[in-house]
Amino acid sequence: MENNAVAKSLTDHKVLTTLLAPAHKKPVEKVRISSDNDNVIPDVVWASNERLPLLLDEAGHLTGAPELVVEVLSAGSENEKRDRELKLKLYSSRGVREYWIVDWRKQQVEVYRREQASLKLVATLFNGDELSSPILPDFSCAIAQLFN
Repeated sequence: MENNAVAKSLTDHKVLTTLLAPAHKKPVEKVRISSDNDNVIPDVVWASNERLPLLLDEAGHLTGAPELVVEVLSAGSENEKRDRELKLKLYSSRGVREYWIVDWRKQQVEVYRREQASLKLVATLFNGDELSSPILPDFSCAIAQLFN
């Protein structure tokens, strides 16, 4: 299964309906998280109802860090390194509270959470595990469902 298939599964899956529906009814037009040297477009973002109006400009562009960012690893060692190192560092410095890295080859999800002002790996979840988050108290999803 390629990363595009996993991204489509995430988008089609009730997981993202659950994540995105409470936050806003209209999709965010442009999602870009940047620093002086780096400009990235995450695969999936989630922002709470309270924060979303503060993060969007008049054109619907996300101008601040969402609470949650999800990246599906792209094929190739350079792309993987970018997601695991550069994006992790950028999201950490910009104030993202939680970062999930979905590895479609290994069928696992790495969960990073903000601890002492930076994102730290708190769990690596596999097929038999359940994904949940303190920032999404009513949310849970079997990891196996992400890869079906």
